[in-house]
Amino acid sequence: MRAGTVPTAPLATNREPSRYYTMAKLFVSTVNASAVATARESIEVGLNDDGVAVVKVAFARGKGTGAQEIPVADLPAFIDALSGYADNGINKSAKALSPVDMLHATICTTEEDRVSFRIGTGKGAKPTNLAPEEMGGVVAFLREVLPTVQAAAKKIK
Repeated sequence: MRAGTVPTAPLATNREPSRYYTMAKLFVSTVNASAVATARESIEVGLNDDGVAVVKVAFARGKGTGAQEIPVADLPAFIDALSGYADNGINKSAKALSPVDMLHATICTTEEDRVSFRIGTGKGAKPTNLAPEEMGGVVAFLREVLPTVQAAAKKIK
């Protein structure tokens, strides 16, 4: 056999081969299908774990991509929102979300019944997870330390 080739069948020898070789794609994530073609191929409708009718659809394939699951009841509003971006474009020079906007965009209750939210963005930004009953205490603490934090910030300016 020539160097660099991989047989797709057992090696031809006088004894029973102990290994089989198979071909493997070298460029697994080089899919050039359009987003519409990928969506058309992947779209599914079903019930999620909570019994809610959802549509699941992928718009891209490969590492770092995933199917989106949208409740069917929310699909018209989702389409309208996405249409607005398609028609009007996306502001490339938009500033990062403020901490308040980031809180609004990310706060949720997890499957483990924890409150989760993220303030920071970028690589390595991790969400905070709290028990719901701790929220009042956290708010009270932050209000308590706010004057001290503001005073300290003035000193370092």
